[in-house]
Amino acid sequence: MASFIVASAIIYVWQGREALYSSRFHFHIGLWLYALACSLIWIYCLHSVGVYHRHVMGDGYQLNAILVKGTFFTGLMICAIDSILNVYIPLVHTGLVLLCAFLITMLERLTIRQFVLSSREKGAYSYGTVVVGSPEGIEHALAFLSQKRQLNHHAIAVCPIGLNKRTGLVEAVAAPADFKERIRKISGRDISMLPYCRNFAERATSMGAQTVMVTDVMQRFSDNFNTFVLNMETMNLEIAVVTSAVDVSGHETNIRVIQGTTVMTISLPQYSPWDMCKKRVFDVLVSLFAVTVTAIVTVPIAIAIKLTDGGPIFYTQTRVGRRDKPFKMIKFRSMVVNADKMKAELAKETGQDGRFIIQNEGRSASHQGRQVYP
Repeated sequence: MASFIVASAIIYVWQGREALYSSRFHFHIGLWLYALACSLIWIYCLHSVGVYHRHVMGDGYQLNAILVKGTFFTGLMICAIDSILNVYIPLVHTGLVLLCAFLITMLERLTIRQFVLSSREKGAYSYGTVVVGSPEGIEHALAFLSQKRQLNHHAIAVCPIGLNKRTGLVEAVAAPADFKERIRKISGRDISMLPYCRNFAERATSMGAQTVMVTDVMQRFSDNFNTFVLNMETMNLEIAVVTSAVDVSGHETNIRVIQGTTVMTISLPQYSPWDMCKKRVFDVLVSLFAVTVTAIVTVPIAIAIKLTDGGPIFYTQTRVGRRDKPFKMIKFRSMVVNADKMKAELAKETGQDGRFIIQNEGRSASHQGRQVYP
């Protein structure tokens, strides 16, 4: 925004402009207000083409191409707004503002990039990464990452995996006895071992990981890899893939060739903060609509439950949800009032140890007709 406003000041002040006039809607527009509005368009267009992606900011190898693209889109939108408002601004002046903003932004990014690269030598601006693959693939990836040049992923853990020959599924494997010592020599420090398990994504996130790098083992287009990617993306973990190991379809990809090694990062756009916000709003609105529409059924059910034994209508219980976070589950009560307290007693009487307790026919009439436990 600052780059565009400075560019506007340079060009419009040079041209001696003070205000603009919309001949279609008959109002004056302050030049600084117009420049501010155009700078917002500039930011939107740059964001839409990916200028603010973290890899573009840090690596910068593709900045110029997408900056040209963003400048072009900005010019189209500004011209469209000028046409709608019927504001007379020579096309040459708009072009000069865009060119000046483009050059200032390039100079700004060059300065920032030099600062980022110098800071990376000290370990800053790196992406916490869990390296997943065979022990040999992990060692190769760590040797590549230890160079700390364009691709700056900071390995915080490694996860040796292999394929079960009988089932074809990915599973944890035992690393060689000297594996920890070998990776310590490669990276120059001790790196944690993270076992491959059901809550792998949650554990990686808790360790501060931003990226999971897959080196080998998982084959292209396999169910193993698709499932793995979905699990990682639900925790907002980026996937970095050595493309000699796998290819991915149906995902947003970013490919970089660095020192003879091709690395592809992939992501699922539906897990962006904006999309998750939209999903939450959608869930709440649809739920409210569903509660209202189904009231014709749920209200009589609630009345029937209350009239049956005079107990509470709803049954609440603490359950474990996403990321092991407890929440209150609420449902219509379909069991006797003190079902939770009676469970241990009935289990002892019937010799049942499972989660579900089946009511005996010999129990008192007050207990018949309802489950003791859901």
